[in-house]
Amino acid sequence: MHTIRVPRADCYYDDADSFAYELRQDLLHPSRIFTPFVTRVLTSLFLAALIVLSVLRTVSPVSVISTLLLALIFYIMLDNMSGDNAAGALPFATYPIPPHLGLDGISVANRSLR
Repeated sequence: MHTIRVPRADCYYDDADSFAYELRQDLLHPSRIFTPFVTRVLTSLFLAALIVLSVLRTVSPVSVISTLLLALIFYIMLDNMSGDNAAGALPFATYPIPPHLGLDGISVANRSLR
């Protein structure tokens, strides 16, 4: 029976190489935090707060509600400007087939010219 000896210098444990550290670094990476959704929300909140505070010049319940409503409108505008879900927003128009296209024995021939 043969045994394989591993040198002690090859076996070491470093806290920087632990799974928890790598997972934390991966979860806190800027590409995971600043997703397109978060970027659009922060941009819309910033623009809305800038406009509302420049107009009203005070922080009150009216300004907070106005900021939230304007931020919602800006978010919808920013989300629709990207065009990511343009095809998914429309219904599937070819199913079910409309009856004037020959479904259920209805002829598609033009009978008005006879």
